[in-house]
Amino acid sequence: MTVFSQSRVTISGFVKELTSHELLSGVDVYVAGTANNVVTNAYGFYSLTVFTNLTIALTWRCGFTKN
Repeated sequence: MTVFSQSRVTISGFVKELTSHELLSGVDVYVAGTANNVVTNAYGFYSLTVFTNLTIALTWRCGFTKN
């Protein structure tokens, strides 16, 4: 039996609004092309663990509604 080990790395950070720099909560952050995703917490912070052999392209989705 052969067992292969894959290294992992944790990626973390904050999601901020571009002009006001307000921290954004509830934003979906995911690694493109995978099922890895998390949602930012009340402070705009996210953390996720991925395999090191992936090419990482972090993307996020958030929506605003006009009043």
